Amino acid sequence: MKTTFYKPTKHKRLIISTLCLFLSLNSIAQWQGSGSEEDPYQIYTKADILAMTEAINSSAPSYLEGIHFALMNDIEEALTAEIGIGFKGYLHGRGYCINLELHDETYFNNTLFGNFWGYMDSITFNGNVSNFYALIGHNQYHGVLKYLTINLNVQGAYIETGNPGEYGFYCSIFTYNNDGIISHCINNSDINVLTPCKTVVIGVLTMGSMGEAHIIESCINNGNITVNCQPNTILWISIFQIYGNNMGSIINSINNGNIVINGIPEVFDLSCFAYAGSGTISNCINTGSIQAKGTDIFGTFVCESFGTISNCLNTGTIIGENIASAFAAKVYAHNDPEFAKSEIKNCLNIGYVSGNNKVGALFGEFINNESNPNGTASVKNNISLSKTSGYVLFGDTNEDIFLNPSLILENNFYDKQMVPQQSTAIGDIPGKAEGLLTTDMTGFALQEILGDGWSYAEGRYPIPLGLENDSVVIAAVTPIFLHAENENNYEHVDSVSKNFYVTT
Repeated sequence: MKTTFYKPTKHKRLIISTLCLFLSLNSIAQWQGSGSEEDPYQIYTKADILAMTEAINSSAPSYLEGIHFALMNDIEEALTAEIGIGFKGYLHGRGYCINLELHDETYFNNTLFGNFWGYMDSITFNGNVSNFYALIGHNQYHGVLKYLTINLNVQGAYIETGNPGEYGFYCSIFTYNNDGIISHCINNSDINVLTPCKTVVIGVLTMGSMGEAHIIESCINNGNITVNCQPNTILWISIFQIYGNNMGSIINSINNGNIVINGIPEVFDLSCFAYAGSGTISNCINTGSIQAKGTDIFGTFVCESFGTISNCLNTGTIIGENIASAFAAKVYAHNDPEFAKSEIKNCLNIGYVSGNNKVGALFGEFINNESNPNGTASVKNNISLSKTSGYVLFGDTNEDIFLNPSLILENNFYDKQMVPQQSTAIGDIPGKAEGLLTTDMTGFALQEILGDGWSYAEGRYPIPLGLENDSVVIAAVTPIFLHAENENNYEHVDSVSKNFYVTT
C-alpha cells in the first residue's frame, strides 16, 4: 500500500507557524502587554525572562520574530543560562540592568543568545562570567545591538588543544562573530590571561566578520587587556575585530583601553581596531597605550590595510617590535572593486611609536602586488607630531618604494621643531613628506593645502574633521611655542607657558 505524505502549502505553513507561535506565547500567563511595539510584553523578573526561553524554544525557527519585549525594572536575580539559542524579536532595556552569572562547563552555553537576528538596546550587564567567549554568539545580518554597556568580571574560555596540558584562550565581549550592527555600545570589562596558553585570541566588540553589512559605530572600549605569554604562544588580539577581513565599517569609535603583553610570544599580530581591513575606518580615536614587545606586525588601526583609514587620531604610546605604525602596519596597493580604496587620509598622530625594523606613524611597510601593476595605495593630507624609533611618517626602509607609481603620497607633514628626525628613509620629499615649522602648521596655515577634511582654529594644529569638539583632542593639539624669525633659530627656546581650559 502506497503511503502519501501530507505536504502543506505555503499558505498552510504560515497559518500553522503563526498558530504555534500564538499558542507558545499565549501559554505564558504572567506577561503583561500584547507584544507589539506600542505595547510590548513586560519583563519584571527573572521568571519573565525564563518564560522568554520557553517561548523561544517553542517558536523555532521563527525565534519570536517581530515580537517586542521591554524591561520594566532592573533584573537583580542573576541569569545563569542563555536566554535562547536564537532570537529574532526586540528586547528593549529602557536603561535598566541585567545581572549575569554564567559559568557553564561548555563555553558556548555562556552567552545571552547563540544566534541573534533581532534588536536589543539600552541594557547594562553586571555580574560575573567564566568560561566566557561572548555575550552574543553570532550577530547575524540585520541583527542590531545598541546602547549596551558591559560591566562584567570576565574570565575567558580555556579550551584544550588536543595536546596534553595545552590550552587555547578565546574571549570576546560583545559578539564572537558580527555581520550586523553594533552601535553606541560601551565596554568597561578587562580581559586578563594570567595562565600562559599555546594560543590566545581576544576581541572586544567582536572576534570576526567577513560581511559588508558589518558596522561598528559610536562604540567605546574602556577595558584593558593583559596577557602573560610563553615563548611558543601564538597571539591574535584586537579591540574591535580580530578574525577575518573588515569589509564593513568602523565609525566614530574610541579605544581608551591599554594592552600589556608580558613575555615574548612566538607569533604576535595586534591591532586596536582591525587586524585586516578592506572596508572603512573613519573618525576613530585611540588613546590607549600598547606595550607589546614581540609583535610581528602592529598597526593601531589596521595591521594589513587594503581599505580606507580616514579622519582618525592616535594619542597612545605604541611599543612594538618588528613592523609598527600608529595607523597601518602594512599598506597594500590594489584595484579590487570589492574593496574600499586603499588610502590613509586626514589622520593625525600625537603618540610615540617604537619598534626595531620598519616603524613610521602613517605606515610601516608598503606592499605592491607586481602581478597587478594597476593597483594603487594613497597616503595624503596627514600630520604627525611625535617621534618614532624609525622614521616620522613612513617606516619602510626600502628606498625604491618612494619612486613606485603605485604608491601615491601627497601633503604629509610633521612638525620639525617637535620632531627632529627624518620623515622617510630618503629624508623629506617635497610635496609628499616634509617637516614644517610650528607656525607654518598651526591656525589656518595649512587650510589651502589640506582642504576641507580638517578643522582649523587659531592657536592650535588642525584636527581631523569630525573630532574637533572633543576637548581632550583640543588640548592635545594646542602647542606651546615661541615664534622664530628664521629656521636657524627655531630650536633655541628657554621656557614658555600657555593657558587653556579642558571641559570635564
